[in-house]
Amino acid sequence: MFDNVENVNDLFQKELLECHDDPFEVITRYCSQGLFNPFTIVTDDGIIKSNI
Repeated sequence: MFDNVENVNDLFQKELLECHDDPFEVITRYCSQGLFNPFTIVTDDGIIKSNI
């Protein structure tokens, strides 16, 4: 569906900015699809690490 993490992040941020009613709906949808994990960070060199 997406070729890299940046595409997911860009789309996620765009949807968050455009949804004026319920930002939690967007967050929940991304989390449930496994596309977004609030406990995961991407370092400057592109390494994905757990933030827990």
